Amino acid sequence: SNVAAGVMLLILRPYRVGDLISVGGDVGKVQRLDLFTTQMTDANNVKIVVPNKKVFDDTILNLSGQRTRRMELKIGVGYGANLNQAREALVAAAAGIENVLKDPEPWAGVTNLLDSSVEMTLQAWTSSGDYWQARADVFQAAKEALDAAGIEIPFPHQVAVPYGHEVEAPADRQGNGAARPRSAGTYETSADHIQDPSEG
Repeated sequence: SNVAAGVMLLILRPYRVGDLISVGGDVGKVQRLDLFTTQMTDANNVKIVVPNKKVFDDTILNLSGQRTRRMELKIGVGYGANLNQAREALVAAAAGIENVLKDPEPWAGVTNLLDSSVEMTLQAWTSSGDYWQARADVFQAAKEALDAAGIEIPFPHQVAVPYGHEVEAPADRQGNGAARPRSAGTYETSADHIQDPSEG
């Protein structure tokens, strides 16, 4: 069955030596294709040998089969942020990266409303060979652009209180307006709430 699959792979040529492919969760650059196996190396230079039957029966993603590739980055901003300003900052950040293509132009927009942030998606195109470096450069440029614009990227906070002290907890969620003292400890916080870990 491996030989038959190998023959079909050699005829159909869904990938060639030197291509970056993903098969069965493994991603690597193809080094050799024979009648029995496909051999590739991953980003850590680890050799991966996959039986051709498994390759042929699985979905093959050829990540370098096209000359260009689109990146899609998810970035959260605060609910108080000026979304138009954030969108313009992200687009300008991507457009300023050397390996990002001018056509199609970078795009950014709101794609979700999450519990503690507004999710924005930034899309940009680059050549397949430059993908990972361009992606890293765009992420860094996006962070720096939002910082320069004074737009916060929300992240979880912790408040550490020494044991032996008391901390005022928020009003009871059942409607009891009185704040109740709690034993001190470490609390996960959001912008308007301190949560005791014992609450679950």
